[in-house]
Formats: sequence, structure tokens, C-alpha cells
Amino acid sequence: MTPEQEVARKKRAVRAAQRMLTAELGLVYGAKRVREALFHLGSDVPKRFPAFDSFLDAIPLATPLGELRLLCQEALLLSSDRILAAVEAEYRQSLLRECLSVINVYESSGKQNVLAAED
Repeated sequence: MTPEQEVARKKRAVRAAQRMLTAELGLVYGAKRVREALFHLGSDVPKRFPAFDSFLDAIPLATPLGELRLLCQEALLLSSDRILAAVEAEYRQSLLRECLSVINVYESSGKQNVLAAED
């Protein structure tokens, strides 16, 4: 990868993490975007930020996501949404913390995030 490609890929990862933090992206789509951006920085990079994979792996395979949700019957959509909401609630804090980590590690200006995480 060229230096220019590396910078662009880091910016993509940071932007996806920022969009998750600002709630412009939902947790599922945002986690997919961040994970993909990190993978393009090197196949070992996502291992440094395991919450994204853990969260996506915790979503049952039968859970309709994306446009598939538009085609679901109401009963299936509502029952699967309860399951998805529970998984999102379980992983929300770890995902947002890892978003902050991605931003702090890859933001080009190198400035640290001033918000302190509460435990």
C-alpha cells in the first residue's frame, strides 16, 4: 500500500468511527463500516479492535438486517428487533470506546480525544 492509500484508509476508518459516535450510523452498519476500513489497513489491524467483530458475531444469523427488514412480516420484524436491541445494548459501550480508540490511533492530526470515558 502506498503512503497515500494508507492515509486515505486511516481517514476512512476515523470517519466511520466518528459517524458511529455521532449516531449518524447505526451500530450494526457502523460496526461493519469500521471493521471493513480497519481490515483494509492490514488483516491484523481488526484484531487490535475486537469489539466490532465480537458485536457482529453476536447478532444471530437469522436476524434480518438492512433492506431485508423492509420485506419482513411484522411479527418477525418485531421479534428479531427485540433480539437485536439486546445485543446492541450489551455491546454499545465497548463499541463506542473502540470508536474513540480508532479515532485516537488513526486521526491524522494526532490530537487526543478530550472526553473521558465513565465507568
